[in-house]
Amino acid sequence: MLAVDAAVRSLGTRDAQAVAKRLGDAAEEAADGYAKARDTEHQSAGLKRAHVALEVLDVGVGNLLVFDALGADLGSVARGELRRIRRAEGASSLLHAELAARHLAARLKRPTPSFGSAGGGGGSSGGGVEAGEHGSGSKEAETPPSEADQRFNEVAEELDQLMREHAALIEQVDRDLSEARQAAGTEELQKEAAERAAALRRAIENLPRGGSREGTGRAAAALAREHAAAMAERLERLEFGEAKESGGTSRGLLEEAQKKAREPRSSSDLTDPAALDQAKREVENQLAWAEEAAQRMARDAEQRARQRLAEAAEREKSIERRMGDLTKPTDKGEPALPEQASERLEQARNAMREAVGELGNGRGERGLEHQREAQRLLEQGSSGRTTDGDKEQSEEAKPSEESGNGKKMQSKGPVPGAPGKNRAEEFRRRVLEGLAKDRGGRLDPAVRRYADGLLE
Repeated sequence: MLAVDAAVRSLGTRDAQAVAKRLGDAAEEAADGYAKARDTEHQSAGLKRAHVALEVLDVGVGNLLVFDALGADLGSVARGELRRIRRAEGASSLLHAELAARHLAARLKRPTPSFGSAGGGGGSSGGGVEAGEHGSGSKEAETPPSEADQRFNEVAEELDQLMREHAALIEQVDRDLSEARQAAGTEELQKEAAERAAALRRAIENLPRGGSREGTGRAAAALAREHAAAMAERLERLEFGEAKESGGTSRGLLEEAQKKAREPRSSSDLTDPAALDQAKREVENQLAWAEEAAQRMARDAEQRARQRLAEAAEREKSIERRMGDLTKPTDKGEPALPEQASERLEQARNAMREAVGELGNGRGERGLEHQREAQRLLEQGSSGRTTDGDKEQSEEAKPSEESGNGKKMQSKGPVPGAPGKNRAEEFRRRVLEGLAKDRGGRLDPAVRRYADGLLE
């Protein structure tokens, strides 16, 4: 009977270990689903993927519980983690749901008992697997309970706090640089910008206005005029980055109009070559000046904000140092976070160190870029993520770029026209008129870039 009992316990242990490892793969699948769901465009698909994996875990954990002491141990741990995952999702914290799922996956893939059997814990579960395999006097039997769960909760809360602090620091640096840029916009610079805007408006006066058929040379010249006018408005407001975007679009349209004028296919392609040349020269002149003025203004702004940037560098260094403590293992050598999460934190720390160097040297714009990269790695929510979830998304997107016959499809196209009406031209004009209005606010540059993308 003792031999049969030992054989049954040994078989139960092996089965529990095998099932736990396979359930660990399902937990990884749930974590990947939550990572994907953090991207708003793929939230529905990501949550569906995670929920399917959780259903598998629910059934698997129920079966795991019947596999002797080790199965009951791992099954109870898994049930607690599943409740934690669902609580995090219910609180709309997909990051914590992902981290909890990865923590569960790591625990299931390491199917060892959570408690030792020394000291006679009372009942058959106290002796458990270790008594049958290692003996009551073994070193492993004296191992105290794992503190990984408690450490995980502490790390998750601290990580959440650090992300909020870092986001606030980024906003502060952005605000300091914006205020410094406004102060750097001296009266002399504003006067010169106004003069150049006026010269640009004079240079485009002889270009045709809207009303021509879309795709013709005159339509391209009319649209170039609208973009050049938007560039003039932005020059007057000292918005050199947006001015360069409008100027670059205008120059490209003027080159298109010149080409159609040299090789006309219809009367709508005929445009005064002298007017096109004059407008193109002036746009190029103002583009070169806007580039130089933007660099000069950025240097002046960083000089004015140097002291604040140095203070921001110290705060960035403090956050980076605290993040380093999160990845340290416990006294028992257990990792505080799953391996994938630790790698992302290390990447974020590297970006923070770069930001500290740039901010400390007074290069605010570069420092801000590194800060945003670090925040992106922390939040894992940008379309530009380099995590496994992003790789899957990019792989999923590849088939959609090809048609059924294997040829690549165009991902961009012109604004569609309407028969008998110049709706495309009217749409562009309305957008440009809206851009010419000074709304202000922190999101205004992003709105302008999006609108420019619609017009290209």
